[in-house]
Amino acid sequence: MTGPIRTAAEAEMSLSHRIPALAVLDFTEVDGAGSRLARTLHRRGVPFLVCAERGGATGRDREFADMPCLSKPAWHRDVTWTMDELAARMGRVE
Repeated sequence: MTGPIRTAAEAEMSLSHRIPALAVLDFTEVDGAGSRLARTLHRRGVPFLVCAERGGATGRDREFADMPCLSKPAWHRDVTWTMDELAARMGRVE
């Protein structure tokens, strides 16, 4: 487990050393850095969950439409369940 990583720049640096099995992206507001990070994760085959402000932009591009998204505030159990489901879907957990 790595994190929390607070900025997209820190995440990019971390990805140059280690590729995670799964990731959670917390989009408070949509910016280019967050979208670039999502593209990097997607390109490297890292499944991710997006948590985004309710009623706001989700930070999800069409190319990531298959990745789950939860509205904030999200319950811990919902994040855990969604990550378990994502891992199972990606064949990362038996």
